[in-house]
Amino acid sequence: MTRAFPYNSLAVILLAATLLTACSRQPSLDAPVQPAIYAVSDTTARYDIAFSMGKVHQNGLLVTRLHNGEARIVCATPFGLTLFDVTLRDDDYQLNHCIESLRNERVWQVLADDFRSIFLATHGTITYDNDGRQLRHTGNGLTRGTIRYDAESHTTRIAHKWLKLQIEITPYNPSTKGNHAAR
Repeated sequence: MTRAFPYNSLAVILLAATLLTACSRQPSLDAPVQPAIYAVSDTTARYDIAFSMGKVHQNGLLVTRLHNGEARIVCATPFGLTLFDVTLRDDDYQLNHCIESLRNERVWQVLADDFRSIFLATHGTITYDNDGRQLRHTGNGLTRGTIRYDAESHTTRIAHKWLKLQIEITPYNPSTKGNHAAR
């Protein structure tokens, strides 16, 4: 008895793989623009920030303010050293101040896209993870990054694995900070 089709098992595996991927959740191309993760207003908003890029690890305070369609973002250490000061618009950014170890044009193009996606109206691909939480993707190729927002802890995590860049932003809550002066 001759076999009419010698690759029956391969055909079944390909059919199963096609059905599984066709039935998975896909992002909608005509989805409405999602609001920014954090609403920035004319009042000043403060956030705790921790970022690491290669060998540079910094914690600090991120201060944001929206004025005339521009978002001004300033990051400073707990000791008052300004790490960076950037003004974001919908289509470009202006780097007002930056420490020397972060002074790289390509890195700032990536960071500007990430901060725009968090604090201004978004412009990235939106998908969902297995738990149904929203993920935002920015950039492409080596600059591709993932922004995850955890609603329980109100923490936003940005990861660019090819650039070895990780940022964690949490709304500032002075009641959770220890009062070292009272000790």
